[in-house]
Amino acid sequence: MMGSTWTLVLMFGLTTGLSRGAALVSVPLLAGWLGLEDLGLFALVQTGAQIFLSLFSLNGATAILREGTGDRRAGLRIFAQFAAITLCIGGCATALTFAVDHSRLHWWTVMVLLGTTEALQNLGTAWLRSRDANGWFVALAVTKATATLLLVGGVGWYGWRLPELFQGLLAIGVMMAALPLLGLGVRWFQEHRRLPAAAGPALSALLAYTLPLIPHAVGQWVINGSGRFVVKAFQGDAAVGLYSLAATAGMVLLLLNSGLGMVLPQEIVRHYEQWKTGVRRRQLIEIYSLVAVLLLGGVFAALELDRRWLHITGCDDPGLPLMVGLIGTGLYCHGLYYIYGNFYFYHRATGQLAVQTLAAAVVNLALTSALTPVWGPLGAAIATLLTYLAYLGFVVFGLRKLEPQILSLVNQDAWLLVGPAMSMGLAGWMLMMFRGWAPA
Repeated sequence: MMGSTWTLVLMFGLTTGLSRGAALVSVPLLAGWLGLEDLGLFALVQTGAQIFLSLFSLNGATAILREGTGDRRAGLRIFAQFAAITLCIGGCATALTFAVDHSRLHWWTVMVLLGTTEALQNLGTAWLRSRDANGWFVALAVTKATATLLLVGGVGWYGWRLPELFQGLLAIGVMMAALPLLGLGVRWFQEHRRLPAAAGPALSALLAYTLPLIPHAVGQWVINGSGRFVVKAFQGDAAVGLYSLAATAGMVLLLLNSGLGMVLPQEIVRHYEQWKTGVRRRQLIEIYSLVAVLLLGGVFAALELDRRWLHITGCDDPGLPLMVGLIGTGLYCHGLYYIYGNFYFYHRATGQLAVQTLAAAVVNLALTSALTPVWGPLGAAIATLLTYLAYLGFVVFGLRKLEPQILSLVNQDAWLLVGPAMSMGLAGWMLMMFRGWAPA
């Protein structure tokens, strides 16, 4: 039923947002306490760590979910294998980076080490999901979010700066990586006698499936996170802080998108005919569009409330609402990518999807590099929107051979899509004009 599907979407979306996004959700608070320059460096570390998640774990979470669901013994063995691989790769990368790192506060080393802990956490949560241990999954997410918010509170209460913030993030990362590994050890000693040596596919067969997905993950990171590095290169740390603030506000939609990405692959397999003919797909688009508009409307209201009375962020840049609207509209298109792009997973055409993701990443780098020197963070926000539009176009047109009716499906859905997308961008533009600013 669509209700149960949306329950899973919201649950996984919220818990993913809690486990991975608590630090970024704290960006508005940190903007006022640290200043935009330190906020920019903090955002770079958080964003950069995400690229190492897939690289260090070799996308092992995908193998755990694919082979471990319904076969706990195979899931246990695969988790152990990829955890060992991640520890080796991450440990070597951290040692090498530390030896050559002369950056401020050794932030490159912090980023690599934090990426290692994130990779281990990703493997652990995938293992829990494969065992239907949703209670433990939620508990870990809440624990991490609580610890992160307490750390951020220390910045405001005790006046901590970036060194203390980085140390705290690493401590939380190590703790959250250790908990699933502890569970792995306990389960291994409980089950190893019943675990046959040939449980599940061999490691080489697993790598043949997970490694081709790394370009897809890298491309996704370039689209979602590389803009901060480009803004830093052309505009400096303060501009990165402003762009990060806008991106964080707009990325409230990632709570929904993360849930879509975790639920829809199984949903489309179970209900392919209904999905293709439009019954379930259109219901999902209607609900997603409504929730997305309401969420972004709430963000706009919060920004105006902060500007007028709360002054939490300490940012009064009049172009901020437009940047939020552009990024939010782009992320709305990203949610539509999940809705249409999961046809690739049904047809097992992930390699084709990876090529399109890399093409969109190249478009993003080109647009961001061209527009940021001219319009600063606003140019990066425009590039984000255009990239997601191009990405959605690549995905839809690439499906023509796998799903010959895909263009007619999009035409059927078009009236559901255009209105919400236009309203998000228009709301940001109107709020910006209300603040008395227009681009030169």
